[in-house]
Amino acid sequence: MHHRLGMESANIQQALAIYRLSDALIPTAVVGNVQSLSLESWDGDSPNDALQLYFSQFNSPYISKFYVEQTIDGWEPCQRKLSSHLSQYPLSPIQLNTTPKTHFVAEVNAIKSLISQKRGSKIVAARTTVIEKVVDETSLWQSFEMLCSKYPSAFVFLLMDPTLGTWMGATPERLIEWKQDDARIMSLAGTLTQSQADWTGKERSEQTVTSEFIREKVEALGLIPVESEVRELAMGNIRHLMSDWHFPLERSLLHSFIRGLHPTPAVGGYPQEWAVNWILENEGFDRCLYAGFIGIETPNLANYQVVLRCCSVGSNGYMLYGGCGVNEASDPEIEWQETSAKMQLIASYL
Repeated sequence: MHHRLGMESANIQQALAIYRLSDALIPTAVVGNVQSLSLESWDGDSPNDALQLYFSQFNSPYISKFYVEQTIDGWEPCQRKLSSHLSQYPLSPIQLNTTPKTHFVAEVNAIKSLISQKRGSKIVAARTTVIEKVVDETSLWQSFEMLCSKYPSAFVFLLMDPTLGTWMGATPERLIEWKQDDARIMSLAGTLTQSQADWTGKERSEQTVTSEFIREKVEALGLIPVESEVRELAMGNIRHLMSDWHFPLERSLLHSFIRGLHPTPAVGGYPQEWAVNWILENEGFDRCLYAGFIGIETPNLANYQVVLRCCSVGSNGYMLYGGCGVNEASDPEIEWQETSAKMQLIASYL
């Protein structure tokens, strides 16, 4: 055991990522080593002829670059790869922490107070909850399969990284898709359960704040973005407001643009820096990969996803993450229920 820990500290342990793209029929597994790039060096980094994978935490001065050594497609081959990886690098126990409801309610009320003072217009409050159970290779793979089956339009992933540990999720939110100098961004914000009444000004305001932020970022490049009509996106028993933004973008500008875009008001708040700083100082836990991003690139295509509807995984259970946009119209009890509904989308299949 001590020998394996020593290997990890020397960064010899390989990483494994298994993912199923939105509306794809089969998953892909990639194996390789991960290195941290500074944000500045990432700007100039471009993929070679092969598949490239990047991921980043919610708030980090680094981007993790996955140097892919092996790519595997298909359900059974991916399951075999997970099995062989876990036989070499078994799951370890993780610290399982649940955000107390009193803390979350106080956080929502504090944000409302700040917004009433016109300090900003939105902050995303997040919390954690846990499922304590023995997690093994069989249950982990079954959960991945179930998430793929239940959420065919989601980006479903299982990431095993020596530094960040093991993460799994099924996210509905695309950060940016780039293809042949053409970019699309999803503005996703505002949430209701299927049983709740129709959209109110509170949810529409959340989505508008995110859309205006995207417009600002694109227009800062001297470009004119085009927004689709706002529509609903459903996932399980919850639904969101969303629109798509479309604009031309040169490949050489992609990484620097993502760097300015992330984290959007959909996961951080607005103004961006003010909201992120408040979260770091007051939320009470490290979001780590939650509300970060995972990106898959080839020379002619890039697909980046926001890491939502996710959990960190240990041999002793799962820690789930969920957030909600808080503005002046927020009700702490309703926000608590919203985060519960979001986390339940994943918890049902763990």
